[in-house]
Amino acid sequence: MEEIHALSQYFPLDTSDPTLKRYLEHQLNHAIRCVENELYPSAYSHLHILYMVFVYIQLLRISKEKSDEFALCWVGFPSQEKDFLKDTTNPFAFSKIQEKTVSRFFRLVGFNDGSIGNISELVKK
Repeated sequence: MEEIHALSQYFPLDTSDPTLKRYLEHQLNHAIRCVENELYPSAYSHLHILYMVFVYIQLLRISKEKSDEFALCWVGFPSQEKDFLKDTTNPFAFSKIQEKTVSRFFRLVGFNDGSIGNISELVKK
């Protein structure tokens, strides 16, 4: 249970996006309730969603910090790029990209292939 509470420390403390805030609270609260009631398979689903939202939030941060380089990373994702460009402030814009390949954007901040593989390996498991 302590590990689930620790997860909340990795998300923004305050977000101007009320939808994102409600979504995070919903997933975290349900994960906690699932663990309290020993519904571990259901908790796993919520934890997976929280993991992916965390990844998407980091990618959104990268898109803002490395905007020029980020614009070049959409090769191979033409329709997903159009979806992202419709709302460049929403981390859920990345959800249209396959979960196992979305981690390639981390190359923009110097992650090596081993680190990127570790990130995407969690999705595969």
